[in-house]
Amino acid sequence: MAMSVDTLNDTLEDEKSLSVRSSLLTKHGRVKMRTNLRDAHVYLFPFWVKDFMKHNETFDSISEDVLGWWAKATWQDGLGDKLGLREILDPPQSSRSNANGNANPLNDEISIAALSTTSHLNPSQSHNSITSPHLASRVHHSSSTNLQPPSKLTIPPILAYIHPLASVPITRIDTTPALLTTTLRLAKLPPSPESSSPFAHPAKIASPDPLPPQARVSAEDTLIDAAVTLGSRTSIKESAVGARCVVGAGARLLRCLLMEGAVVGDAVQMTGCVVGRGARVEGMPAAPGAAAAGGDAAARTRRGRTVLWDCEVGHGVVLPWGTEARGEKFVAGGVLDEAFAGEGDDEDEDEGSEDEE
Repeated sequence: MAMSVDTLNDTLEDEKSLSVRSSLLTKHGRVKMRTNLRDAHVYLFPFWVKDFMKHNETFDSISEDVLGWWAKATWQDGLGDKLGLREILDPPQSSRSNANGNANPLNDEISIAALSTTSHLNPSQSHNSITSPHLASRVHHSSSTNLQPPSKLTIPPILAYIHPLASVPITRIDTTPALLTTTLRLAKLPPSPESSSPFAHPAKIASPDPLPPQARVSAEDTLIDAAVTLGSRTSIKESAVGARCVVGAGARLLRCLLMEGAVVGDAVQMTGCVVGRGARVEGMPAAPGAAAAGGDAAARTRRGRTVLWDCEVGHGVVLPWGTEARGEKFVAGGVLDEAFAGEGDDEDEDEGSEDEE
């Protein structure tokens, strides 16, 4: 029996308990239930499981439906027949013969003389030979099978190996905080010649180009992939920057992860953030007719800035300049659009009320 955590929580909330069939306890007297295992497995299936899934097209999940119903069929009587396992595991004799290339039993010859009452009989033959003729094999096979109850279906058992946690810790990275924590931990590993870890990178800064002027990159705890463009006065510490990323001038990254192709503009400040593939955090706009440097840059920074704390920017999302957020998740058409639409409406209403006063 297998179910997701959401299904388990809904069942406990609705029924206030988890019902267990008595047939399960009859088949397996000592049952251990685990509610903290997650579906991080490698499946090796026999060939008949493919026919099992094809026969039951309503299966949506391998872990919950295929494995769950297969395991349930081993202890719940009659479930294997409902799932079509008898036709898959114990096909009829005729189809088995045809599959092996043997002759079809329907081609057996029938003795018409033995069935005829006008045939010439020897005196030694009894009357029973006429009334009880020798029928073809298919007649005996079909009649006997109809009279006998179906045999008990034997379901192949499921063998599972659970890796002991005491030997080698296994971490499942399925959340953004887990991804960021694991990435930053790998970024602190020394390069592969100096480290024995198989996850160590050959170089902390893969780009052969020298760093731009006044740029500061903490090589002890930072990974910079190849083809990365860094601006002047950039500060990167305890972070990982993916391939083909662009970090603008004056940007500050602390404990951040930039996935492939992400762009962080000028003067953007981020702490504990994850920027998805191809996402863009727009930087400080250039002043009309002036370069983005010196006193003009400082004046424009005071007028607006982009500061993010513990935020997640989804793949391909464009975050405009002037965004200040903490613990937000920006996705395409989601939190970002609603947040800025609400702010704009509030400002318009406030200005309108002031004019009326």
